[in-house]
Amino acid sequence: MALLLTIIMVSLLGCTTPCLEKAALSGPGSHFYSLKTNGQEREYLLHFPSETSRDRPLPLVVIFHGYASSARSMERLTGMSDKADREGFIAVYPQATGLIRTAWNAGFCCGKAYTEGVDDLNFFREMIETLKRNLHIDDSRIFVAGFTNGGMMAYYLAAQMPDQIAAIAAVSAAAGVRPVESSHALSIPDPLAPVPLIGFHGLKDRHIPYEGGEGKRTRDILAFISVEQSLGFWIRANGCGTNPVRVALKDGAVMKDSYTCHDHADVVFYEIRAGGHAWPAGGECAGSGDCISATDLIWEFFLAHPKKR
Repeated sequence: MALLLTIIMVSLLGCTTPCLEKAALSGPGSHFYSLKTNGQEREYLLHFPSETSRDRPLPLVVIFHGYASSARSMERLTGMSDKADREGFIAVYPQATGLIRTAWNAGFCCGKAYTEGVDDLNFFREMIETLKRNLHIDDSRIFVAGFTNGGMMAYYLAAQMPDQIAAIAAVSAAAGVRPVESSHALSIPDPLAPVPLIGFHGLKDRHIPYEGGEGKRTRDILAFISVEQSLGFWIRANGCGTNPVRVALKDGAVMKDSYTCHDHADVVFYEIRAGGHAWPAGGECAGSGDCISATDLIWEFFLAHPKKR
């Protein structure tokens, strides 16, 4: 009977997956939910950690997938749900619009999401409000991470919503692009307030080149701004010094730059010498350069950077 009532309620609300506000939260694990925003039904994959009390506020980590990917793929790629179970936080993976070529509108890119003006900023805002109404979330520990086009979303959201977001992580991402036929770059707006940032990028990334320029899939269409220019938004906004402390890791396979910034708004960046367009997963350094775990380092950084209220 309870299941029948839930199905009826979902049908009346027009949701093909459960609406979190009306359907009871399933047990620990990963489940899809939906909400309507700007007249469009949007989905997200919510992972609630196992063996965690719902009576205490939990951190929330929002992880945006890359171009032509999906929420479920991002969960597998990052292992962030396993990390959530071990560390006791809620993980949520929003789903972008589009079928095969899914994309996020990060304010300056990408795909049909950008050209058709999909309001992914409002989707994020309404998703967060829905989760805060229905789950016991620690307002001071709402974090955003993203890979490639998802990393662009992390940049964009932090620039627009620093009052909500405690810290961000961007992997293989750029904060702006330049259409090949134009000399004018499109980029995230200047951040409204400081937001701590941890970033990762491979020197051998052919899709979003480290030094900027046209990518493997954007040749003759778009050129990305460089990693240095992308970090520059946050170095300025966070009041950081321009000369980072550089430390060689893994026998020089990875270089870590730490910027001293105003009021604990740290910027930390990992340059992966042999890394390509990938989420570092802690494998071997030789060949791929995949020898640090972005997931572990991101969570460690997030833990150290709650928002001051």
